[in-house]
Amino acid sequence: MTKKETIRFLQSYLESCAKIDNREKDLEEWEQRYRKNLSFGVLMPMSLIMCDIKAEVEQAARKRDEVKAAVEEVQDGRIRMVLDGRYLAGKSYRRIAKEMNYTERRVLQLHQKGIIEIREKYK
Repeated sequence: MTKKETIRFLQSYLESCAKIDNREKDLEEWEQRYRKNLSFGVLMPMSLIMCDIKAEVEQAARKRDEVKAAVEEVQDGRIRMVLDGRYLAGKSYRRIAKEMNYTERRVLQLHQKGIIEIREKYK
């Protein structure tokens, strides 16, 4: 896994969370429509659409959980905090630095170490 691929992998956490939220809303809408329509010709296609949405939600949840587990496996707590803040919480490096009472440069160094550690584990 390259550095770009590792970062892309970590970025997929928030994307997966957003997809889960959006598709769960879609699923609720389809379920409401499903309950209102009682004709078999309509129910069958609707149930297939709902199954597809559920599958997408499950896939996104697996991806989200995989990223979270990778971050949680990082040994150094400071590095884990940087990765968690950046990729799981969507914070800026500046905000992470302020919260950790570090310079932004130090946070970037820790970030780099974290990327290397995850990249090595997921070769």
